[in-house]
Amino acid sequence: MNQEIINNAKRIRNNIEKSQKTIYEKTTPKDKDLWLGDQELEYLLRSSLLGKSYEGQANRTRSKSINQDICKAMGYPVPKSFKKTHPRFVCQNFDKYAQQSNNLQIWNEEITPTRRYCLIMLNDKNVVVNVLILSGNTLQEFDSTGTLTTKYQASLIKDYNKSTLLSTHDTDNIQNAFGEFNTLVTQDPASFPTAKSIMSIKSIFNRLKLLEGKNFNITGKERTDGNILQGIVYKQLGYTQYRENGQLPDLMNQLLEIKRQTSRTIDLGLFKPDDQEELNIPAINGYVPKVEDLRYAIFYCSIHDTQMTIDKIFLVTGKDFFKYFHLFSGNKQNKKIQLSLKKEYWNL
Repeated sequence: MNQEIINNAKRIRNNIEKSQKTIYEKTTPKDKDLWLGDQELEYLLRSSLLGKSYEGQANRTRSKSINQDICKAMGYPVPKSFKKTHPRFVCQNFDKYAQQSNNLQIWNEEITPTRRYCLIMLNDKNVVVNVLILSGNTLQEFDSTGTLTTKYQASLIKDYNKSTLLSTHDTDNIQNAFGEFNTLVTQDPASFPTAKSIMSIKSIFNRLKLLEGKNFNITGKERTDGNILQGIVYKQLGYTQYRENGQLPDLMNQLLEIKRQTSRTIDLGLFKPDDQEELNIPAINGYVPKVEDLRYAIFYCSIHDTQMTIDKIFLVTGKDFFKYFHLFSGNKQNKKIQLSLKKEYWNL
């Protein structure tokens, strides 16, 4: 692992230990001296938990023991008892699941896209063989059945004859935090955005609207074809690499969420675009962008044999989304979500 990440993780752990804050006191990416990024958190937990045995412990006892060890790994005092909070570790915005099988069950709660999920992978002897930090957005991809999950859907309120920029300006918070675009500072579309490196929503639209009428080959597989479109969008915006980390949004470096539609109905997944929850990214000039600050690029496409045509493109901020799109009621069952994890997660 990168030495800078290791040093930063140790520094923040020391700060947490000195602060005497509890796991029930919320911190955010704004708190640079106390907030553990995904990689820093994963490093600390792996360093502390890998190889640790919980053999012979009943499930409830094992869960408590792991919670205690997680507290120690991050530098937090261990509470006498653990409250049933949401998320369980409020301090760093994550839930924990200890897994011996690839069947992950989440009870009586939705997957939260901006929450982090700590997976403790155990072998058949209850020894920790891996620790992973995943976003809720990544976990959502493992929901192959769509059963018992909350899914939001929407459709355009009125029709448009051509591609349209629905939001003429970014949110005030984005404009104030990022300032005027200068140039792309990275070719990695999955990297976090930085000040003066975000194109305005108008600039993005002016580039993307040139894709109207473009044809591209498809495979018929939903996820693969979505990745193909994302690659086209990345290239159109000036990126030479294709990479996305499974987090919200699709093109992290430009805070751009990409939707490919072959019908009027847009599947928004587990969250609404106007949510005011902070994204899991570092603060920019003291501001952590929220879901409502994202830019949504909606590509309405038509299929002709093995080709897809981009017919119209719409660009809108999350904050303005429901000025132009009607929200369906959705399926809001809250019982058990079952996810099938990748077998390779048990390999470090």
